[in-house]
Amino acid sequence: MRGDEEISDRLGRLGLLASALSGRALEVTPGEPGAPAWTNGSKVFVDAGIPPRGQVESLAASARWPSSVR
Repeated sequence: MRGDEEISDRLGRLGLLASALSGRALEVTPGEPGAPAWTNGSKVFVDAGIPPRGQVESLAASARWPSSVR
């Protein structure tokens, strides 16, 4: 369980970055392993198994799209 908590904490801290990039409040949460990052407009789902730099890169692409979802 400790590993899951660490992953959630690490991804949760990316919520501030996602919110800043998108201009709206977003939460970052673990997505499906191997799946590309995606958003439902209130959450960004990121593969928790990829390195932190990859998480930030995929988060940045997903948080900015689509700008019409507000």
